[in-house]
Amino acid sequence: MRKFLLIVLIIALIVGTLIVYLKATTPATSTGLRFPLTPAQRALLSAVPASAEAFALIPSAGGFRAKLLANPITRGPVEEWTDTQSLPRSWMIGGADLVIWRAGKLTSYATHLDPLRAVVVRLYLMIGSGIDARVSAGTFLINAGAGQPIGVQRLDEMLALANGLESADAIVVQQAASRGAFPPIGRPAVTTLQVGVNDVLFRSVAPLTSAARAAEVGGATLKFPRGALLSAIFREPPRVVGDLDRLFLARVSHLLDDGGSIILYDVNAGTLLPRPDGLIIAKATPENRQTVDRIRSTVETFGEIRDAGETILLSFDRNSMKKYSTETFVDGQWPSNDWAVRIDPRRAVPLLVKLGDNTGLRLAAPRIYRSARDLRHWIEALAGADSIEAAQSTTATTEELRVRIASK
Repeated sequence: MRKFLLIVLIIALIVGTLIVYLKATTPATSTGLRFPLTPAQRALLSAVPASAEAFALIPSAGGFRAKLLANPITRGPVEEWTDTQSLPRSWMIGGADLVIWRAGKLTSYATHLDPLRAVVVRLYLMIGSGIDARVSAGTFLINAGAGQPIGVQRLDEMLALANGLESADAIVVQQAASRGAFPPIGRPAVTTLQVGVNDVLFRSVAPLTSAARAAEVGGATLKFPRGALLSAIFREPPRVVGDLDRLFLARVSHLLDDGGSIILYDVNAGTLLPRPDGLIIAKATPENRQTVDRIRSTVETFGEIRDAGETILLSFDRNSMKKYSTETFVDGQWPSNDWAVRIDPRRAVPLLVKLGDNTGLRLAAPRIYRSARDLRHWIEALAGADSIEAAQSTTATTEELRVRIASK
């Protein structure tokens, strides 16, 4: 009996020491990612199959997860997502880098293990983990079936987009076949992610597609009205602007043909056809002045028109013009030569939920309806954030999107 207790005690001591070691060698902070990638990181990416639509490289994955959980914006979405995924445990990864890729509906993972962790993970899998996983030549693979690797040449082509980008906490690469709605730029695309104490920054780069038009290098410094639910500034109107004619029952969309702004303060989503409260700010060109004269009686039935010299302001309600005249403004994070937008997600998410159930909007303004639905999909997990700002710019060869989500 004494020998048995001694054996149990020794085993408990070994297990306890092992647990302490695994936890002690799992970092609480991320080392970050720098370009170009290290040979070890490139070797890890070789596990990604050519069929992957998108893949991500996360250095010091255990520390990165701790960083996400410490950030008030990402904590909730990460906890919700990890509850539904077959993820490698933090103690399995330790300080190692992690690659994640998606092919169809399957998400797969790969990480290099140190010798001790490789032994422990093999024992863990033998006992029965309930996940589709294996350890091969020191690489821990989850949901990773056999497939043709992505190839060095193709990998180099995509990673070349990251040249010149600053260090980051993670990088995501989307191949040409990727159909993800974010980022709303061409494919292939490379996105870097930086997680701060109270904010998250995304920077996405893609080759300029034939459908996009390069703008002059540089861009204007922007200002956004602080009290707006949504404010958008653009040099060319997106196609969704054409649906404004149906909401306002007036041909207002052509006022924005040469660029302008849309300021939204609220939307009455309880009516058959939602009525937005806000303003259109257009350039005071001769053509726009003629257009305003043609629709003046319709606009002034519900709202106001103000000529500010270089711009013309139109509101389709009685309150927005006064709100705008007393606004304070927030400086934009970045200059832009294409488009920029700032959103208040605390107010926007509940409204987008209502708009998603509005049959009148779906029938009368299908582009606005789809845009509202897509926007809801992007930001519904960010309802607790204070602001979301995005700015896109183009050069002769690339298009670049920057996004900042802030809790303060």
